[in-house]
Amino acid sequence: NERRRDEMLAIVGDGGATAYDVASGIVWTTGTYETFSLWMRRAAVSETLAHLEYAVQEGRLDRSMRDGVVRFELASGE
Repeated sequence: NERRRDEMLAIVGDGGATAYDVASGIVWTTGTYETFSLWMRRAAVSETLAHLEYAVQEGRLDRSMRDGVVRFELASGE
């Protein structure tokens, strides 16, 4: 959904972010990331990662690895 994608891109912003950073910053309809059970947090990060990877495929984000951590950044031109 475009609203969710735009929200995620805004969280990534100019500084880049991990899937965790984005998942914990999303406004979820079922509550806040902090109130989720461990399993719901895992699901939230997994869903977020799928959206972020899709945005990479669309050319909206770039993915990089720094110190063993995958980070996403806005693609040049975004």
